[in-house]
Amino acid sequence: MKRYITFIIICLSLFVLGSVSLLKCGEQNSADSERWDLRIIKEAPIWKYLLVNYFYADRTIYWPERKEALKKVIEEFPDSRWADDAALLLAGGQASIEDDIKGAIIVLKKIIQDYPSENTIVTGWDLEKGCRINEAWLMWAPDLAFLDQDRTIRASYPFDRDGMISILEREALTYFDHIEKFPVPTKNVAQLGIASMLQALGDLSGASSELEDLISGYSDLPAINSADREAANNPDGYLIACEPPSDMTPVWRIQYAAYQSLISLYQLQDKKDKAEKLALELVSICSPDGWYWNINRYVGDIHAANGQWSMAAMQYDLALQGLQKLVAKQAQRQEALYQAGYVMKPGDFISWKDQALKFQEANIVKLEELLKEMRFH
Repeated sequence: MKRYITFIIICLSLFVLGSVSLLKCGEQNSADSERWDLRIIKEAPIWKYLLVNYFYADRTIYWPERKEALKKVIEEFPDSRWADDAALLLAGGQASIEDDIKGAIIVLKKIIQDYPSENTIVTGWDLEKGCRINEAWLMWAPDLAFLDQDRTIRASYPFDRDGMISILEREALTYFDHIEKFPVPTKNVAQLGIASMLQALGDLSGASSELEDLISGYSDLPAINSADREAANNPDGYLIACEPPSDMTPVWRIQYAAYQSLISLYQLQDKKDKAEKLALELVSICSPDGWYWNINRYVGDIHAANGQWSMAAMQYDLALQGLQKLVAKQAQRQEALYQAGYVMKPGDFISWKDQALKFQEANIVKLEELLKEMRFH
């Protein structure tokens, strides 16, 4: 318990020290930026290439055409903000579809060198799916503009096309404005991809080293978490508090994924002390109150696997508290959407809280079961 409290104190100190400078930096970077939907429309002739054959379930058969489209972005628009996204997606396909993981790792290392300060809409890589694009971006960007065969814009649909911006569109603008203030660095996605690929090759030590290096470069993570929380409390901050498509957790950060991957690797290598220490650090930074309930549950599982029953129970309880707060937020938002005419009450309607509870019922029941199980130890 003393160790747990110590981690909280250390991370809260970092939290306070880093917040002011990071927030000022974010505000300065976004001060003169064009509204997100208007810029996306303007750049559609380039980023549309990123989506060529992206949504097909059979990725292999459509890969040659997709690969050519991605290469076109790099070759014809090398100075655009989309070139690094195309490079990441190409590397992901090289590993997942072409089964050339070693070659893809070389490419990702070059991406880190070529795009040291760029930001990306790519969220990560896994062996089955390859590199994936941010789901919130996919929900909003594709329908903003449509192209003719010569790739000029045939039609566009900005948010204010009808003279007003709806609740849902305001939420989208708030979300993307925040992501641009506190973006996902291309080099971090590439490095996380390298770690995942090394693990797929069975090189657990090499994967751990990459993740340790990635995490060590982020002293500002507590301040990013603070900024996310503040933005989520914005009247239009729902997508930051409940990121699409599942609306199950706040906006996800690549660093959290790196922490979880490294903790799991330590467990696999029987480095339980290191796993425990890193798990405590992670929850202290991003979810000491259950805000990322899924992280609290994950860390609870780590504690339980290592026989730390009371510590596991503490994390499961925090996760349950976080889910209850999430239910309240989702109920409040559904009520607002209902009042604005965006949703209808179902036939078995009791309350919006009841509807939100139904959505989260499986997770709540599981956490309650885990808590009971921990109390028997």
